[in-house]
Amino acid sequence: MTQPLPRVRTRLEMPLLLLCGMGFFAFFTAVGTIAYTFLLLAALAGGGGFSFNGVPTDRAGFFAEAWPTLVAFPPLLILLGSIAYGLWRERPWSRLAMMGFWAAIVLVSVAAQLFQPDGTATFLAGLVMTSVMWAVAWWYCYRKRSVAAYYSVIFSRTATTSPRSGHASASDGA
Repeated sequence: MTQPLPRVRTRLEMPLLLLCGMGFFAFFTAVGTIAYTFLLLAALAGGGGFSFNGVPTDRAGFFAEAWPTLVAFPPLLILLGSIAYGLWRERPWSRLAMMGFWAAIVLVSVAAQLFQPDGTATFLAGLVMTSVMWAVAWWYCYRKRSVAAYYSVIFSRTATTSPRSGHASASDGA
């Protein structure tokens, strides 16, 4: 069995945007978890007044209005944390997880339109913008030479050290 490369060396070999993305995802996972925890504690234990979009309401009204965000936030935090972990541990599935993140952003923009329809062109502009971001992320993750080469090394290293070496997905290979 071959020895894995030292992490410091591979961090220097990691493409810059992946390295920045790892820090971004880790930072927002930590900050988001802290903010979500404090928000829930304040909403559940708080005895004061609540407001939603500047309109005073009681606790039940707050939860009635905020439930989509409160339900959608934990899976997003799990996805962000998974991506940070996958990039840190150089897991081959991290690229697919990043694409899942950008696809989730597109789906959230569509879901937001279903919950609170917007009669202006804002929805269409947001959908186009998030779709363009997904396309750029796909190009970067799968077509940019340095990133494709980086994941090729990760896939080959995983294939030689994994007991299930023949089970790598063809769509994730570079």
